[in-house]
Amino acid sequence: MDALMTYLQKIKLAVSLSSATEPDNPLMFVNHGFTELTGYSAHYAVGRNCRFLQCEDSGHEAREMMHDAIDSGVGVAVCILNERADGERFHNLVCIAPISARDGTDLLLGCQFELRRALDMRDVEDHVRGVNEMISAHMPRTPNERTQIDSIKMRIDNVMMMVRTYEGHSAV
Repeated sequence: MDALMTYLQKIKLAVSLSSATEPDNPLMFVNHGFTELTGYSAHYAVGRNCRFLQCEDSGHEAREMMHDAIDSGVGVAVCILNERADGERFHNLVCIAPISARDGTDLLLGCQFELRRALDMRDVEDHVRGVNEMISAHMPRTPNERTQIDSIKMRIDNVMMMVRTYEGHSAV
């Protein structure tokens, strides 16, 4: 798992890993992209559930979708209103995918991307490409690996459609 965390620390994507088996799914790792996006230090974030980013206006439906997906062991992509450490609110496109590290640890991979009015699709495409590469490189080598990777990539494609339709972008 150290190799996965080393890789995740080097990429610009906002990424987190949390335990899929411990109560309340505490964060085990956040990268520099996460701390840049949220304003929270890794020291503050690790050990907490990611809901500390939520505010009173985060929306019940988005929270319920994430909760249900995590409980069911499936991936999800939702847009949720979050709050940075300085109190500034932002629309966060969150993609959560259950993964197993090569050492057998069950994790939740979280990828976060801020949705803005002046959204640069190249940034989104770079983000998604990086996530796809990361997932392909670190999935366990099991007989059903292809199915797992395809499922996660399909969810990421759904995220791309959400981004393209957000704030007037046309879906492709």
